[in-house]
Amino acid sequence: MVMGRTVQRLVVFAVVGLFPSILYAQASITGTVKDALGALLPGVTVEASSPALIEKVRSAVTDGTGQYRIVDLRPGTYAVTFTLAGFSSVKREGIELTGSFTATVNADLQVGSIAETVTVSGQTPIVDVQGTGTERVMNSDVIAALPTGRTPMSLTTLIPGVVGFLGAQDVGGTDTLGAINGQFAIHGGSNNDMRTMTDGFYTGGNRSGLQYGNNQPNVGSTEEVSVDVAGNTAERAEGGILINFVPKAGGNQFTGSLFVSGTGSGLSGSNLTQRLKDLGFETDVKVKKTYDVNPAFGGPIQRDKLWFFGSARFFGYQNYQGMFGNKNAGIKNVWTYVPDQSNPLFNDAYSRDGNLRLTWQVNPKNKLSVFWDSQFKCECAQTGNSSYWGKLGGLAVSQEAANEYWIYPTDTGLVTWSSPVTSRLLLEAGAAYRREDYAVPIRFRRPGDPRLDLISVLDVGTNIVYRGPTIPGGGGAGGSGWTDSISWTPQVRAAVSYVAGAHALKVGFNETYLKAHDSSAINNYGYGYIFFNGTPILLTQSAAPYEVHGSAPWDLGIYAQERWTLRRTPTSGTRSRRRPSGPPRWCPTGISRFQPARFTA
Repeated sequence: MVMGRTVQRLVVFAVVGLFPSILYAQASITGTVKDALGALLPGVTVEASSPALIEKVRSAVTDGTGQYRIVDLRPGTYAVTFTLAGFSSVKREGIELTGSFTATVNADLQVGSIAETVTVSGQTPIVDVQGTGTERVMNSDVIAALPTGRTPMSLTTLIPGVVGFLGAQDVGGTDTLGAINGQFAIHGGSNNDMRTMTDGFYTGGNRSGLQYGNNQPNVGSTEEVSVDVAGNTAERAEGGILINFVPKAGGNQFTGSLFVSGTGSGLSGSNLTQRLKDLGFETDVKVKKTYDVNPAFGGPIQRDKLWFFGSARFFGYQNYQGMFGNKNAGIKNVWTYVPDQSNPLFNDAYSRDGNLRLTWQVNPKNKLSVFWDSQFKCECAQTGNSSYWGKLGGLAVSQEAANEYWIYPTDTGLVTWSSPVTSRLLLEAGAAYRREDYAVPIRFRRPGDPRLDLISVLDVGTNIVYRGPTIPGGGGAGGSGWTDSISWTPQVRAAVSYVAGAHALKVGFNETYLKAHDSSAINNYGYGYIFFNGTPILLTQSAAPYEVHGSAPWDLGIYAQERWTLRRTPTSGTRSRRRPSGPPRWCPTGISRFQPARFTA
């Protein structure tokens, strides 16, 4: 979390097609209508219809230049109909829309009766000729067919040029949970500018400044995943990779799916040769088991009025870590690590998730969507060179030094509203609630727990942590033994769009509030040791227990962006951002052996 009181203003300006779409994360259809002689036709009614729309049809009227534009369209297959008195109607079918793609659909009307309809079937335009943004879109069918972990990390790394940070590469979904979801960058950009979103709202954790977190989007309820790697709009304050999971809305037909995958140690190979054993490798690093069960179902509660879609996901893994347990675990007066070859260590993690989305067509001019997702994740035995330690510390961890981490609740609530007041005026608003708690089980802190009497040891000669629980970020063997974190991230946004054929203007704001509360504790002694090949060389003392309160109140961004479609498509955008934040407040909680005088800053 960024601390220190700052006021930051950012203005972005770009011309000649810098932005991929005038409406963030929504597709659009545009084009020009002419008569048989090539003359431009104003006043043509253009309707886009699709089963993906609960309102069935969205419409527009061509302007004086014969151009039209229909915005804020969900992913799906569309048919576009052109009608004008004195001319035969024209219908174009099979228009596939994904992500923020702008499909150009032109039409030539012939003189005739309006009752006559000419139906044209053809391929969907594959090139967005009005934007230079770079976006990769994966729909639910593609994701189901890919042998990946079905997470932001495993999906994003499929894109050529994407570089992962703060996380090991995952192969086939065998390390999909980890302590974090990882960061990404492309083309030399900053990994700190990436964001993961659901329906356009941030789902990253506060402790990372929204860059990454423990939320795992449910792919079973996802319509598509769009990954923007270049050409972001003025609606965003960041310029890095954006991963947006678009939830399914349901429909007028009941549909469902079930994804099941898994494997075990019997299907895992071994490359532990005698040469590797001679070099000191004692046991395999391989899969013990992994599984993913993801049912989903949705449909109409009332046709053309109220839809629902819900999903659940149960997945997890256990991986052997190439390390044996400690024979001396739990023996208070013994300070050495002796490998127990009958006890190969493995890490263990699992996640449980359920969500539901309701889409309500209140009336022809107002649509409301509500989405709720609740998750529980346990990193239950982070031993060996596990996902947490491997990513953040690179240490080997014996079973008695390994903490458990419970990430619960991880809740996401979204409410969005849209209203096409006229064919040219669109109103949008939305709000989100995010909570993400990160905790070590409370039983590890109860008075009388024997683990509290065990001082942790980090042997830098062997790179092994043993004897008592600790966290590498707290000094390796004597910092904060564990930290509980409670964080909240409310978000709001609103926008007004004026779309008139060749001209499109959007003005809006988005605002995010970050707040977190961390509490840290340590063993009964308040310190830990660092050894070198069994010899003590360093003592690390801790000021725990203590609490930290931090917030970045109301990160506000106001933006405007405009597009003109002439022979070229110039686009301009501007954004003003105010981001105040404050320093952490250190609060006393109990008595510290080495810092009896507490303070608040």
